[in-house]
Amino acid sequence: MPSRTPFTRLACSSPSDLFFGKASKPLRYGLGLEVGTGFVVPEIKYFPRRDRLGSKDALKEEYLEITRAAIPRR
Repeated sequence: MPSRTPFTRLACSSPSDLFFGKASKPLRYGLGLEVGTGFVVPEIKYFPRRDRLGSKDALKEEYLEITRAAIPRR
């Protein structure tokens, strides 16, 4: 495994350069998703209940419920 080069300076020259959701080197992913351009993209963490792990249908319904509960919060 190659050794890492330690950081010697910060990416921003002053605290006023820091903006939530803004990056000096934005990334672009599939489906037109751009991260670091100033728009904050929310992420849903799925933690199904253990009793729903028994069958595929119950698990699928659990994921649908989690998603439906998160949509109105945007």
